[in-house]
Amino acid sequence: MYCLQWLIPVLLIPKPLNPALLQTHVMFMVLYLTGFFLERKPCTVGQ
Repeated sequence: MYCLQWLIPVLLIPKPLNPALLQTHVMFMVLYLTGFFLERKPCTVGQ
């Protein structure tokens, strides 16, 4: 779990109050996290 400490600030990003923007926010978070995992590959075995 030590390698996932970077995720804590990402989870604290506030959600939009407008329900119409919630889908955009969710898509942004999914794409951001996917890009992070593809680029940096955290939690690899045998560091």
